[in-house]
Amino acid sequence: MDFKLNPEIMENIIFCMENQKDVFFFDIKQKRCVSASESGEMERENLIPLPEWTPVHGFRLMEEFTGTVKNPVIREKLRETISVRTGVFKRFRQILSGYPEFDQAWRFFKKDRLKKTVYNWYQTISLAKELSDLGEEPEETYEIIRNDFIFGSCKPSSGFLKSQCRLFSGAEPETISKNTALPEKIIEEGFSEVLEKIPETSRQAAANLFLRFISGNPGNMEIFYAETPAAEKAGAVLVEYFSGKGNGKTAVVTAAAVKMEFRGLGVFTQLLETVKSSAEKKSYRAMCFMPFTSPFLNPLLERLEMTPDLPAEPAESLFF
Repeated sequence: MDFKLNPEIMENIIFCMENQKDVFFFDIKQKRCVSASESGEMERENLIPLPEWTPVHGFRLMEEFTGTVKNPVIREKLRETISVRTGVFKRFRQILSGYPEFDQAWRFFKKDRLKKTVYNWYQTISLAKELSDLGEEPEETYEIIRNDFIFGSCKPSSGFLKSQCRLFSGAEPETISKNTALPEKIIEEGFSEVLEKIPETSRQAAANLFLRFISGNPGNMEIFYAETPAAEKAGAVLVEYFSGKGNGKTAVVTAAAVKMEFRGLGVFTQLLETVKSSAEKKSYRAMCFMPFTSPFLNPLLERLEMTPDLPAEPAESLFF
């Protein structure tokens, strides 16, 4: 099906998703949404149901947003509002209208969730084969990612490496940093996810290997991250800089993670491109050298020229 997601189509789909008065379909031939009443004379094979979006989805979204509000007074007002179901949507908006900053945060939050829903729908319905044939996301989708996510970088917090040591030594969860606003928290969660998939008998050895990769000088490290306009961290990669003689200046990606709800949107690809661009400006060569990297990442790393320089065949003298 010849249909690519772009900002205009995205807005059209979201607008119709929120319309609770009619049922809409997406016409992949005309590349627009059509109502059920309008679709009667159209070719049914060209019509795809829009992502499901009901008042229940909207209510759950308000509950989720309320849980993110740090101001205790406003948070309590919103909780009281959603506890009474009648007229909840109108009252929720009325409360936020009195706090412009939080009202804007809600609009960003809601738009982010709607767009993610559309992204997932887009990938599910027919385009998986097309995208795999392309080998990368369509240019239009990259433009949406650049517009909808903020990419930045920072130095790891002073306790980052210590936190990793606690994690890998099997420390209780409460001893690990709970500041979810820190981008390294995503790295930490990524480490935990990988370790859980490793058999328990090999977990300690794998943990030690991870530590070998990230046990350098924190001053030589940098974390690149992606966040939504509402300041929610979506993904992060850890980069360590090595300076050798001649052309030995290298920026190595040693760890990376993207939150589950943001996966499949191209966030990781854009993060790697950001790392590569930043490294080149500093005259560093960027490469990705993470332990237990999935093979499906190889085409991406090769396209970005971030694969490590390894010999095609190991020298026999090393083993015999």
